[in-house]
Amino acid sequence: GGGEGSTKELEQLVSALEEVTDSPTRSQVEMSADTEADGKFTMSGEMESLRGRSRFHVHFAGGADEFDMELLQHEDAAWMSSPVFDRLLPPGKTWIRTTDPEAVGGGTLTPGQFGELIESAGRVEDLGREPVGGVDAGHLRAIVGVEDLFKKADETGAADVLSMFNRTDSDIPLDVWLGPDGRPVRLYMKVEFPGRGGGAPQRVEIDMDELEYGVQVDTRPPPAGVVADESVLE
Repeated sequence: GGGEGSTKELEQLVSALEEVTDSPTRSQVEMSADTEADGKFTMSGEMESLRGRSRFHVHFAGGADEFDMELLQHEDAAWMSSPVFDRLLPPGKTWIRTTDPEAVGGGTLTPGQFGELIESAGRVEDLGREPVGGVDAGHLRAIVGVEDLFKKADETGAADVLSMFNRTDSDIPLDVWLGPDGRPVRLYMKVEFPGRGGGAPQRVEIDMDELEYGVQVDTRPPPAGVVADESVLE
């Protein structure tokens, strides 16, 4: 228990991650993964978020699939709209509402929840300063253990998503670059696990870049009249 490294850096990082979650933000998000459950895929696009709710305009590519999707995530539900669903949807419906943990906002930890985890069980390293997107940024790296991450995920409902990995005793680094105002301008996380039974290693990489603050964020659900139930996916 208890964070290691400089207490000042730890506090700075935790409050910066809270700021990302509690402020209306816009960012460019790139996610790539190679897992036994889902194979190789990438998701990239622009995300707006505020307090664990987000709207993500995403381009997905994996295997033979490639499509665009709008994904609206709340704590307990998500709404998805994409041309790939058109043939599944009844006339007049353009969105699907789902409570699948992989789609819902609980599928990942918010930066603020990650900050709580770092505060209780992580350590922080100061990696100096470097330019990020034309800004002189301070580079901090927080490191948490996988088991601690799973425990936190269990509390927030994110464990279903993490279950595609083996639970090993490895550490997970979260890199955060802080701009002159102390707010993060970029977040980066790469998780790698050995494959089961000596299989190929599994990997997930997430990059949130060009973080802007104080933007207009609209995470209202679509009107009920245009929403179909997730049973259309079955």
